[in-house]
Amino acid sequence: MAQHHPVTGQTPTSVTDLRQRCGDRLQRLQALEDAMKYRRARAAAPCEDCAVAPVGQCDDHGRDLDLIGEYEQTARQLCAELGAITGHIAPAAAPRRSPETQEAGS
Repeated sequence: MAQHHPVTGQTPTSVTDLRQRCGDRLQRLQALEDAMKYRRARAAAPCEDCAVAPVGQCDDHGRDLDLIGEYEQTARQLCAELGAITGHIAPAAAPRRSPETQEAGS
């Protein structure tokens, strides 16, 4: 008789099966994390165009912040998919705010 996970009631899968089912998602999560770090560093860099922009940031840095939000949303979706595959509930990731949005929200 197959044993079931005490919380989810699902039958455990092999490590190989999990690697096959999760590997691409884990790779995408790592790529998203790297992209967010890059965009955060760019958005935090001083910029002459930002200094004179009417909204306090240039178009390039504004787009960086938009992309960070899109990357975070995609990462949350991937975490939810991984949780469904493994039978674990993935914690909801709170969006991390860039230094610019932290100052604006303060």
